[in-house]
Formats: sequence, structure tokens, C-alpha cells
Amino acid sequence: MGLGGQFETLVETETQSEVVWAYYLSAQKFLYFAPTLKPYKDIFNEGLYQRPFWVQATPKTNPQRKQVISELYNDIGGQGLMITISEPVYFRDQFIGVAAIDIGLDAMRRVLAVGDCIGESILIDENNKIIAKESWIDINDSTIQLPSGPSEKIFLQEGYYWAFFEIKDQEVRLVHRISAVEFLFSVILNLLPFWGLICTLGIVSILYIKLKASMEQVSKMIHTDPLTGIANRRGFLKLTQKSLVTIHRHGQSWTILMIDIDHFKQVNDRFGHDTGDRILIKVSQILSANIRQTDVVCRWGGEEFAVFLFGVTPEDSINIAEHLRKEVESKVVLKDGKPVTLSIGISEGKSGKSSGSGLENAFACADQALYQAKTLGRNRVCVFDTTTEMF
Repeated sequence: MGLGGQFETLVETETQSEVVWAYYLSAQKFLYFAPTLKPYKDIFNEGLYQRPFWVQATPKTNPQRKQVISELYNDIGGQGLMITISEPVYFRDQFIGVAAIDIGLDAMRRVLAVGDCIGESILIDENNKIIAKESWIDINDSTIQLPSGPSEKIFLQEGYYWAFFEIKDQEVRLVHRISAVEFLFSVILNLLPFWGLICTLGIVSILYIKLKASMEQVSKMIHTDPLTGIANRRGFLKLTQKSLVTIHRHGQSWTILMIDIDHFKQVNDRFGHDTGDRILIKVSQILSANIRQTDVVCRWGGEEFAVFLFGVTPEDSINIAEHLRKEVESKVVLKDGKPVTLSIGISEGKSGKSSGSGLENAFACADQALYQAKTLGRNRVCVFDTTTEMF
């Protein structure tokens, strides 16, 4: 899945400490679980498919494929109250599993029972000798050590708020000391409803930011070919649909290139799949490096690639295709010294049609042109004439 590092980071980093568990449960009876406390075989059981995080995320229960947030429940792993945020995972429009994180919620701390006045008060003389004190104050020495703080009557020092009041000038003073933590508890007690709302909004905001980042990462993985690092078919169609909206609005031209690596099956058979993978990676790098930022390249499937050219004339399309073909032929060489070659089919898009049908028709025509290039001997560029439907 490639999610192992992300799951471990979620549960191990201090900034991400709200996450207690992170896991992926596959429809194929596979479980990835972090942090791993015991072997997967001891963690996985069929009962997981009856848990709310799975049932509420399945296509039957959740056809809209929405994010699911569970109610509060007691963790079966003994981590106390928590909620689960789960996201259904689809691949090629097929439900394949659920990615989820468990967020632990600390129980509200009990407010320390205090009297009418929090803190401790002491009457002292001009020599800091204790004159009188409240009975609950435990002071072993008759002399109290006062902080050498600023001249203000109230100030914060060493985690305590100090207040000094002159009862009798230069003879008797009232010293009141309140722990900063104790003071905070008092504020929380009086503003508990508002504090609860603020905490809830804060937690939801943090969870939203973290979940959004995780979902963006998952989305990137879904739209990227794992071998070559360029867009896959799903990512390609998503990007081109956005470009087509602009193209149809302004009446611009566009072109589809369908590209096939010649005799790729024979390369795999002769030199092995590792060599085949290296060729796919190298070809994808050359294609990506030789198109503009407005263009889109993807691995269409197997040894086939597709390129979307934005705002180009038919002559420009042919020149670009020839340049790509020559670049691969000159830079990708097999172990026996023979160059790797490409067959390329070109089809000019029609901006008058809807983006979906126009793109589908362009792919069909480019595929026919690609077939013609292979029929004529490969290592060449063929153009489909959209006016006569001939080459």
C-alpha cells in the first residue's frame, strides 16, 4: 500500500499524538495496523468486518463514499474513549478497503474542590515573620521566603501569581499566592460550557487539517502510476477534463498522442522484467521532460503512454511526436545495443463536442492511428485525418 510510513508517523510523532491507532483493512482479508503490538495474524479476525468503521463505509451503507465518523466508544485495546474516522478506499471504481484512524479523547479532569478563595493567604510583618495563617497552609518555618519580584503589587513568578497588600504601612502585609495551574482550573470551572465548546472546535479543526492532508496524500497515490511516477489513466483523465473546460470556452485546439513501445513484450522475454521496468521509467522521464507544463502525459497501461497537447496546430503535433520518438530512440538503448523505438498515433480533438465525448472520440482515433503506425513497420508517427477518417 505504501502507507506504512505514514501510519507509523501518525501514531508516533508528538505533534500527531491524538492518533491512538491507524490501520487499513482490505476487502481481501488483509490488515495493516499501527502501532504493531503483536503479529498481524493475532490482530486480524473476521469480526472486524462487523465493526461500525467497516460496515458504515461499505458501498451498500455509504454509496456516496463519504468520510465516516463514529460515535464515542470504549476502545477494545484498552485506550479509553475514542472516535474512529474512516475513509472508504476505491481503486478503479472498485471498493477495496477502509483506511481509518482512532482519536483518543482525554476524560475531563475533575475540578479541584476549593473554598471561597483559592490559593493561600499569609499575614506577615516587616521582617517577613508570619503573624497569622490559614489552618490548611503548612509552613515549617516562621519566616516565609518571598520572591524578589518586581515592584508591582501583583505579578507572576516561578509558576505562581503573587499579590501584596499593605494592611498597616511598613508593619503588616497580606501576601496571597495562587498557583497558575490552580488559577487556570478556577477559570475552567466558571467557564466550563464555553471552554468545552472551544476545545471541541479546536479538536475538530486539528482533525480536519490532519485528515485533509492524509486524504490529499491518498488522492495523489490513486492518481499516480507507482512505477514511473507520472499520472496514471485516472489522473490523466482528471487533468485533461479540467483543461478541456478552458479549451471549449476559448475555442482552442488540442491533440491526443497514443504512444506504444515497440516489441516491448520481446524485451521483457529476452532481458527480464527488471529491464522492462527500467525502460518504462526512462521513457516516461523523456516524455515528461519534452512536453510543456500545459500538456499532460500518463502511463495509459502496460507499455502504452498517452499525451494531451494543449493549444497546438496539427503541424506542431507532428513535430512534437517526431521529437519524442527521436529522443527515445537516441537515449534508450538495450543491452544488445539496439535502440528502443516508439510508434505514435495522433488525433486532433474537436472542441465543438462535449468534453467527455470529444475526448473519447479523440482516443479512439489516436488508437487507430497507432495501429496504422504498427502496421506500417513501427518506429513512426501516423496521423488520423478527422475530416476524411483516413490516414
